[in-house]
Amino acid sequence: MKKIFLFLVLFSLFISLVSAIDVEITPNVKLGENVLMKVSGNFLENITKEDVSFYRRHMKTQFSQFDVVKIQGDFYIYAFVELAKTPDNYSINISGVNYMKGAVISEEAFFGNFSIVNEIADFSLKPGAANVENNISVEVQNLKESKININVANEEYSLKSGEIKEFKFKIENESQFMNLEFSSENQTYILPVYFNYVDLNDSVKTNDSLDNYTVIEEDINENEEDNPIVIIDENKTEEKESFFDKLFGITKNKTNETIPEESVNIQNCNEMDGQICESGFKCENDTIRAFDGSCCLTECIEKKTDVNKKTIGWILIIVVVLFLAWFFGRKYRGTRNTRGLLGRRY
Repeated sequence: MKKIFLFLVLFSLFISLVSAIDVEITPNVKLGENVLMKVSGNFLENITKEDVSFYRRHMKTQFSQFDVVKIQGDFYIYAFVELAKTPDNYSINISGVNYMKGAVISEEAFFGNFSIVNEIADFSLKPGAANVENNISVEVQNLKESKININVANEEYSLKSGEIKEFKFKIENESQFMNLEFSSENQTYILPVYFNYVDLNDSVKTNDSLDNYTVIEEDINENEEDNPIVIIDENKTEEKESFFDKLFGITKNKTNETIPEESVNIQNCNEMDGQICESGFKCENDTIRAFDGSCCLTECIEKKTDVNKKTIGWILIIVVVLFLAWFFGRKYRGTRNTRGLLGRRY
């Protein structure tokens, strides 16, 4: 009887530890989609973006567009999968957050696994989760090379290839949680949104309500004129690299430099479906110039430790100095030990 009781106690403790954190994640994600991870548990502090890291297999990587949204005690982590992302197995890791694991406070890391498949989604959607006041704007873009139909709130909308539409949802009377569904022939995305209702006396009321919210369609495609960008620094003069600059790997700023119009893109990196690699990361392939910096259209990977050129330069100088000291020292000693015919030292 005692053994059975002990087994039940241990089993209930095991169940509480296993179920301390509940993770739900999109298992397979197409290029251009959002991966969405829902985390439930008894957290003693909020999960922030600094607590989230991404891995491709065992290698640390990054997603330039991601966020953490808290909705009714649960946390939603979503990340936009750029079109240039490498199809492979990935994971979202959460670490450094205190939560209850049974009767014990734990900081143990946990994660969710997903795969990026080598297929472009029908449409992209931003944001991937939200906690807002009264209303939200959702951008939907057709990623296909032909027209597609998107079903939003039981209404069908047509999007041309590459076209972006903005859908605005507005609640009318009270705070509430909603799963807004966006679907096409080959894709469905459930957008979790919590509306924090704020009573505004000057708010505009509408009669075109669907259930208890309003959806408004807007076309936000704009044609921007191409403007050349020229960067000139008039406060410095151009300097040539010396031998020691090349030896130590010192790169001097070249000024009065005009960047050709065709080499600068007026779009920022996000608009080009790329990402700007953070410190400690480098682009897997060559980068291109974007309005906001060097843009990586493939994967940002961790930099491998290379031998520093400056260190090599200093080592070479030290070797040369030691050699010269030895050479002249030996020559000097040889001169002092030379004796004349009378045995005198000169």
